[in-house]
Amino acid sequence: MDFSQILNTLDQFFRYPLFTVNQTPITLSSFMFFVVIMGVFMLINALFRRFLNNQFLKRFKMPLSTKYTLTRIIQYVLLFVGTIISFQVIGVDLSGLAVIFGFLSVGIGFGLQKLTSNFIAGLMLLFEQHIQVGDRITVGTTEGDVTEINIRSTTIRSLNNIAIVVPNSEFISSTVTNWSHGDPKTRLEIEVGSPISLIWIPSCIPCWKPLKNTP
Repeated sequence: MDFSQILNTLDQFFRYPLFTVNQTPITLSSFMFFVVIMGVFMLINALFRRFLNNQFLKRFKMPLSTKYTLTRIIQYVLLFVGTIISFQVIGVDLSGLAVIFGFLSVGIGFGLQKLTSNFIAGLMLLFEQHIQVGDRITVGTTEGDVTEINIRSTTIRSLNNIAIVVPNSEFISSTVTNWSHGDPKTRLEIEVGSPISLIWIPSCIPCWKPLKNTP
């Protein structure tokens, strides 16, 4: 086998159609090209998000939650645009949104209803801002501080310093208690069990001074 035959074999290998999207055959080479383009857009997205957080948004006086929401929305918009461009580059016609809705309907038909509900709930959390990063919340039996709100799930840091990933749909279908919404000050009740005979009254006098002005 000479060099030309090797090149011909490789060309046939990379041009072999794997599947078809909207009557467009997706070959191995086009699929790899799609992955490369998406990787470039994800890198640009990460660099742009770092620029927004570290330089651009610092010039404006706005709440931290608003900055977080803007950053997330821009990130998802860039990923959406990158996906559309990647499909167009490999020759898939996405005129209109019929194909995208077709993908969603197929995905829902295969049991992705939960993923879709989490996606919609994530958008609602970002826009409504009833729950923000840094809030102390209780959802179900989980209590802790919100550290990250993603499009599918929200990360909560519990009182035991454990990161708990909660699906966003839980915040829509369950009762959520936000202990610090609009006010970062929270009250923490601690029950201490001790026999009354062991309590020494004078030992509580130093504790009275910082508490007497407390509303």
